[in-house]
Amino acid sequence: METEHPKKTRKYGYFFTEQSEPAASVLCKSIIRDPTLTHLRLISHTVVGLLIGMLYYDIGMDAANVQSNAGCIFFTVMFTMFTAMMPTILTFPMEMSVFVREHLNYWYSLKAFYFAKTIADLPFQIVFSGVYVIIVYFMTSQPMELDRILKFAAVNILTALVAQSLGLLIGAAMKIETGVYLGPVTTIPVVLFSGFFINFDAVPEYLSWLTYVSYIRYGFEGAMLSVYGYDREKLKCSIDFCHYRKPSQFLKYMSMNDANFWVDIGALTVFFIGIRIISYLVLRFKLKMMQ
Repeated sequence: METEHPKKTRKYGYFFTEQSEPAASVLCKSIIRDPTLTHLRLISHTVVGLLIGMLYYDIGMDAANVQSNAGCIFFTVMFTMFTAMMPTILTFPMEMSVFVREHLNYWYSLKAFYFAKTIADLPFQIVFSGVYVIIVYFMTSQPMELDRILKFAAVNILTALVAQSLGLLIGAAMKIETGVYLGPVTTIPVVLFSGFFINFDAVPEYLSWLTYVSYIRYGFEGAMLSVYGYDREKLKCSIDFCHYRKPSQFLKYMSMNDANFWVDIGALTVFFIGIRIISYLVLRFKLKMMQ
């Protein structure tokens, strides 16, 4: 008795089996079933969020701790960035090997795979980053205003999505061993010109342009504006004298008094779309080289 094979249909120049699932559905299931990308990441975001919340507990409203609070905000941006980038660098090359085999068998196109990859990753990254950000925000007593909470969460999640896109680009262009090294190394200058370690006004003119290509700069600046901007009222002072009782004074000290939150959001969005397009072109080039 002959084994009955699934029928194939031709569509848009590619063959699809009647039993095959959409690429987005397959990728979503693979993410859910992979503990590295789901359970472990969710637990780590929760545990680290609680740890940072306890370390910086209730400092968000105190003018005596604005420097420490800025450190907390910067760490939040850094954590969401690294936890989005590194897993992608590690796992995407393995997904690529499977995709190349199935693509060469005409199961689905690069466009279908890449679009499905983008859509399947989004909800998980938003949830993981959101869980961490919300825990830290409430435990550290940042201003309990809905618009500030939403802005703080949005800018951190968008920073994570940019970092994930960069991890996708590195994972697509390089081997795992090379990507694991280059990921953190290429992040160093991006972090250095973020505005935390040195104020923008203090950066030499011949290097000042680097601050505008640092996506961490826009993430950190947007997070700071969401907490200290928009004419926030004076902070309480737990000591005799606090120089930065007015949040606007602290933003001026950080060279962020003239910054615009929506410009930061726009810049991060451009980074996200631009890096995704470059990643697609790299994948397309690699496929042509293989064929």
